[in-house]
Amino acid sequence: MFAACRKASNSASDRYKATVKRPLEIDGSSAGGRTIVGVIPAAIVAFQPNHLLAELLSTLDRNQRRIFIYLNGGVSPEIESRLGGLSNAHVIRNHENAGLAHGLNVLAAAAEREGLTHLQFFDQDSSPEPELPAALTICFNEALRDFEPLAVVAPRLTPPPGEHYQEVRIAWRDRFRRTVDFAPTSGSILALAAWKDVGPFRADYFIDGIDVEWCLRAWHRGYGTLVFEETSMVHRWGSAIPPTEVWKSQILRQPNDRIYFYVRNAVNNLRSSFIPRIWRLRFALRLFAQLVILLSARANTVLTRKVVRRAVSDGWNGRLGSFPPELSTATH
Repeated sequence: MFAACRKASNSASDRYKATVKRPLEIDGSSAGGRTIVGVIPAAIVAFQPNHLLAELLSTLDRNQRRIFIYLNGGVSPEIESRLGGLSNAHVIRNHENAGLAHGLNVLAAAAEREGLTHLQFFDQDSSPEPELPAALTICFNEALRDFEPLAVVAPRLTPPPGEHYQEVRIAWRDRFRRTVDFAPTSGSILALAAWKDVGPFRADYFIDGIDVEWCLRAWHRGYGTLVFEETSMVHRWGSAIPPTEVWKSQILRQPNDRIYFYVRNAVNNLRSSFIPRIWRLRFALRLFAQLVILLSARANTVLTRKVVRRAVSDGWNGRLGSFPPELSTATH
């Protein structure tokens, strides 16, 4: 199974050179469904980006690749200069931060209006190798032989060496078949037909848990989501910490505003009718354990306890959207 994808990391560069002059198109004659042919467009939602976005754009801006960019707020002169030098970009600007999910939906809709069928999403702080899009496209096409319909195919995310980020956990359903409960957004190829059928990303989630909720909803609609360990991408999950604190779990590395979004959206997602009971139980136990660790580590931090209580209440009662302004003093 997936023999071609296992060889993709070695042959992707040659295949990429063979397809770069062809626009993205769909071949409906393949055995398992429609396959991607050509260069897949990229999509990025950015908020207060730094030099890592400039480096990402340099990697992706090759051979007239179409790049969709949604800017939440302003950017530095350095980034403006890099945006102006892109060969084939569609830049959409919003003067306020409307959230990650809203930006993803705007980019997906823009690509669909151009008649495109697939997008590959990247977070602004990810660092893919130039061959990744071609390699993952091979994986997507081969996966169609076994999974139809297919919503998302994603690479394995790895932390950058020496920067002390934590590795992203893969939520396997069946590791042999590459199926996962949910795939991280960054690096993933999304079939826009699935996005339209399953529905948009939850804009009221703002940030955190967006990919979890959407992929579980996609499974409920009969779509598959896969992660290919044969392909990998450097990704910075959360915040880097000093070497003396590498023992810290992910929730202890987050500021209070991100803790709020994570807990609130997780609690709200647990109430979704389409989530299987066994998954709901496992996730609820994991969330409870995380909160015990957090509140034990910050036992004397009144603001963190206030944020957690509010997040649980808001998530359970469906009070979603952006960060509550009355908690602004508790964000750090």
